[in-house]
Amino acid sequence: MLEGLFNRKKVAKDPVVIPEALMPEDPVNYNSVLDYLVGLSKSDYAKMTKSAEIYREANTKVAKVIGVKDEPTHSINTEKPTLSDDEMDDLLAADPDELQSAFLDDSPKAPAPKKKQSTEKKIEVKE
Repeated sequence: MLEGLFNRKKVAKDPVVIPEALMPEDPVNYNSVLDYLVGLSKSDYAKMTKSAEIYREANTKVAKVIGVKDEPTHSINTEKPTLSDDEMDDLLAADPDELQSAFLDDSPKAPAPKKKQSTEKKIEVKE
């Protein structure tokens, strides 16, 4: 029987929303892309940059055909969102039940071990 999957005792009512300032850093960012490009062999780097140039030219041509301005879709953003002290205090003073539901363990629990029966015989000594 799949106890942990279907027979949950506690289920979070609403998903817990983690503020952007507390989210882990995006794994794809300026540094990770730069590290990737720098680590490529010369031939792979040439293929990557040539492919990027072809796509950039194609995007420019398509933008002209459909009549929109050709603008970059990404920019280098080095600022990480931050919370003010008041916002952090409000976040940390959240409802304990809501915080608990964010950390519920959904994995099935192992059954408790059974107590062993005593095998010793009690001997009464008569005096």
